[in-house]
Amino acid sequence: MRRIHLNHVGYWSKNYDNCVSPEYLRGDIGNDKEKIVHYLKSGIRGIEFLGYARCRFECLKSETPELGNTDFTDGVWVWPEGLAHYVDAHNLLLPPEFLDHIRQLDFNFPHVDESLIKARLGLETEAIEVEGDDSIWKDWLKAMGEDDYLRSPVVVPKASLDRFGNDTLLSDWD
Repeated sequence: MRRIHLNHVGYWSKNYDNCVSPEYLRGDIGNDKEKIVHYLKSGIRGIEFLGYARCRFECLKSETPELGNTDFTDGVWVWPEGLAHYVDAHNLLLPPEFLDHIRQLDFNFPHVDESLIKARLGLETEAIEVEGDDSIWKDWLKAMGEDDYLRSPVVVPKASLDRFGNDTLLSDWD
């Protein structure tokens, strides 16, 4: 069986239980912002999922085609389609390993093995296993202060205040 290794970048869990909120990753992207955004939008599409992603900043682009419903890859890295939005609209910082990779390519999208493209679309007949690795992404999050953040996380709302001001779990409602 042939294995293809892809590094993950730009993924968060639903409740940020294993990651830092993107709100803590905003900063000066530098002069390469437009090139980075273009590169992120140039990826090879994977299988599409039902529904669109929501913006973690709750901006007006949430759950629209701009945030997308698929993953992109360049054959080395894989990222959610909406990552370009986060960089462009919210100045999201990215790990230096990813930025070094695309700068070494001079922001030109590389040739991607056709069998990887077919495997990502579920069309490949040859035995290929695509391995995802989020260790670079998670190590970078830790270096950016994830440990401090996890001591007092912002929880994605799962409750609503009832008319008396008490938290009521939505799952408790009939």
